Amino acid sequence: MAGGIFISYRRSDSAAFAGRIADFFAYNYDDVRVFFDIVGIDPGADFVETIRTRIQSSEIVLAIIGETWLSAADADGARRLDNPQDFVRLELAMALELGARVIPVLLDNAQMPGANELPKELAGLARCNAELVRGAAFQRDAQHLGEFVYSYLIDSTKTVTAAPLAEARAVDGAVKSSLVAAFETYCGDAHAEDFMIVSDTSDRFVQFTRGGTPDGVLLDLPSAALTEDQLVSARRLLMEDYSGETWEYGDGEFTFNLDLPLDPAYLSHITLDVFEHIYRELPSV
Repeated sequence: MAGGIFISYRRSDSAAFAGRIADFFAYNYDDVRVFFDIVGIDPGADFVETIRTRIQSSEIVLAIIGETWLSAADADGARRLDNPQDFVRLELAMALELGARVIPVLLDNAQMPGANELPKELAGLARCNAELVRGAAFQRDAQHLGEFVYSYLIDSTKTVTAAPLAEARAVDGAVKSSLVAAFETYCGDAHAEDFMIVSDTSDRFVQFTRGGTPDGVLLDLPSAALTEDQLVSARRLLMEDYSGETWEYGDGEFTFNLDLPLDPAYLSHITLDVFEHIYRELPSV
């Protein structure tokens, strides 16, 4: 199978959901190439041309639409979609122009935008049949979406030209696969209440605990473990991208907390995010 999937999303609207959907495909369809996020774009590379290349290599573009996708505004209060340089607008305009199969993916209570609510070059999006993905029924909804996408890609003739994911984050890489296996064991034990700690050779870590909810796990990252720069990165990643919160426990110390689903692939994705974006280095083992 040569064609791939391009996932378009707005970080302020659906970063956590988009990451979970990307991992669902990587975990369940390991022969499908998924283009997700801009992390893999080389420094100095032309962003617009890189995105065009990736969309040209994709048969399907998933337009992830959350509840604030349409109304998301910039620092000046202007709607982002009204800016011709908005990345989401550029991605979807290119996808429609290049004839990719665009599938709007509506998250939870998000509504499909009408053509009159969209920039002219995105009006075609309103005519695309949408799929629904709900947090409370994620596995079932994602499986329905995945089965259609996979069957559509079976006859793909496109060639993937974009660079592969970093080895540690590739679904068949040693780091990723070992994390998934560990989380499969941890999530599969219905009586687990202890901590699971993932650390590297420099003793940097992220920890998880069961017991808060029957179908969830709590990520816990104490501020005492972080430098000032890492604290800034943790706030940006865990509170802005993943809707986490902080819990105070005295003497100026606090912990970052994030409720997550019992999804081994997604938990490994979050773990690698912590190491890549907070500690600035992926674990090697």
